[in-house]
Amino acid sequence: MPHQQQKQLEWIQRQEKTKKIKSNKKLF
Repeated sequence: MPHQQQKQLEWIQRQEKTKKIKSNKKLF
């Protein structure tokens, strides 16, 4: 089970990164 949680965490972090990148593109 801990492994699944780790994967979820990584996925969330990835989502946050893409969100930031998209917002940055909007700014520029």
